[in-house]
Amino acid sequence: MMAKLDRLPMKPEERKIPDISLLSPEDQDRVFELFRKNRDSLNGIKPMISRKEREELEGLLSDLPMIGLDDKFAGAKIEVPRALGSYWRRKQPASSPGSYRFHDLSAVQKVRFAELCRNYGWRVGTPPNATLLPLGEWAEQDRDEMNTLLEAADHPGPLLG
Repeated sequence: MMAKLDRLPMKPEERKIPDISLLSPEDQDRVFELFRKNRDSLNGIKPMISRKEREELEGLLSDLPMIGLDDKFAGAKIEVPRALGSYWRRKQPASSPGSYRFHDLSAVQKVRFAELCRNYGWRVGTPPNATLLPLGEWAEQDRDEMNTLLEAADHPGPLLG
């Protein structure tokens, strides 16, 4: 009987990953930072990830449900809304070829980007050019912060992948 069972075709066990979309934007960014550091240390690029950092990563991931590679994340997708991306590409074009890469911003940066735009009149579902105050009319500190975010999207850091 066991010999017959050994001959049955078996599907390989599906790989599972933690659903980090359920973490706060700050914790998502920290997980990606630790993943990147661990990957770089395994590839010999940087020193090894410390025990404290490994424990921090394990703590962040410990209570998260595991999902398959083709499953959808349960948490909200954190992104710069397409309408805002289009607006800023027209109003303040990027200096680098290929335009802005808003998807490369950290989760915290994406949340703050949309928050700043909401503070100056943009509402989800409305075209930004109809409601968003021009950048020149923003408070100086907010204008500087938006310029910093636009610069980060114009000159993105290392890719996460």
